[in-house]
Amino acid sequence: MILGMCCLPLPYRSSLQAEKFLKFFMDINEKSLKNPRSIDEYFDYMSIEPEDRDKLLKDYSHGMKNKMQMLINIIAQPNILLLDEPLTSLLMWLWLRK
Repeated sequence: MILGMCCLPLPYRSSLQAEKFLKFFMDINEKSLKNPRSIDEYFDYMSIEPEDRDKLLKDYSHGMKNKMQMLINIIAQPNILLLDEPLTSLLMWLWLRK
């Protein structure tokens, strides 16, 4: 069973660029990922603009950090996903309505 979690502060290194972090996450989880897509496809899916992909995670807004957390859970496809106050960010709430 895989357990996913979304909470703030970020439970991972925020001194990495978003694109490098996502590559790192996918590399260390490559054996458990089901039908992985390209990094750009994942960013496009979450509407993360190309100019934001090179930014440090620590420089992201609250809403962008929420998007990254949801993205890693979308990639990991956990059986259970724990959300800590997922609707505190209107941006995340609007994304979930899609």
